[in-house]
Amino acid sequence: MDGIDVCGTMPLIKLHNALKVTRLTSFRPLTLPRSLATGLLCICSAAQLVHAEPQKLSLPELENLMSSQSPAVQAAANSVDSARAAVSTARTIPNPQIEVMNGTRNPRVGTNTPGADAKLKTISVTQDIDMPWHRFPRVDAALAGLQAAQANEASFKADIRAQLRLRYYDLVRRTAESRVAKKTSS
Repeated sequence: MDGIDVCGTMPLIKLHNALKVTRLTSFRPLTLPRSLATGLLCICSAAQLVHAEPQKLSLPELENLMSSQSPAVQAAANSVDSARAAVSTARTIPNPQIEVMNGTRNPRVGTNTPGADAKLKTISVTQDIDMPWHRFPRVDAALAGLQAAQANEASFKADIRAQLRLRYYDLVRRTAESRVAKKTSS
């Protein structure tokens, strides 16, 4: 039976027969099936949780934990950030475009124009003119999207906070009912 090196830093030890132990100097890494490795990790973490003391949290602590750790709340905040970026993008003036073209000009057959067979080089700069009747509605639409994202975030946070409070007070009620039931049964 081969020993399993969890950390990867200890040398593997191979047990032979009863108590004879030899040290392996060269070894092939032992690969475990994913489900077995996951199961071992779950058992190790469950063993630690059994011996851990339950932590009691107050309602404000739970609300702070929810607002800082909840992926759903963070996603709502990220949507507000993306709406803010859309407003910034809508307000920007378009950049000028520079275009450079190189080529040759070949004359038509039969014309003897001096300098007709020449190399051409063209450089052009184009600047879009952002007309106010296009720009202002674009910015207003982006601002409306930002306000909608902010309202959605506030509504979502209020809904999550209400659900948390409902479950917290339900737990407090059930704990009190359990205490009363234990007192009446003894």
